[in-house]
Amino acid sequence: RAIDVGGGSETAYTAPAKTVPSSGTWLQAGAYKSESGANRLATQLVNAGLSPVAIHRDGGLFRVRMGPFEGDYEIEQVIDRTVELGFERPHRVKR
Repeated sequence: RAIDVGGGSETAYTAPAKTVPSSGTWLQAGAYKSESGANRLATQLVNAGLSPVAIHRDGGLFRVRMGPFEGDYEIEQVIDRTVELGFERPHRVKR
């Protein structure tokens, strides 16, 4: 199941000089009111080897997302690995 969202802006966390593709299925790992909270989670995800990671600013929230991913197999692998590493289960977001 994916949530279709639009609007907002996104910033590549791991490679700020590159443009992050906006289409595909993303896995949202968290949403924060503060950018520092989003940065903290993004750093933890990248350090755990879960990348690419992007912070998407949408209204008053900073959403931490992994992806985009193309296929269900890859998505399920990343979800399983995220949970194995002790993070909350991310949910799918379709852009």
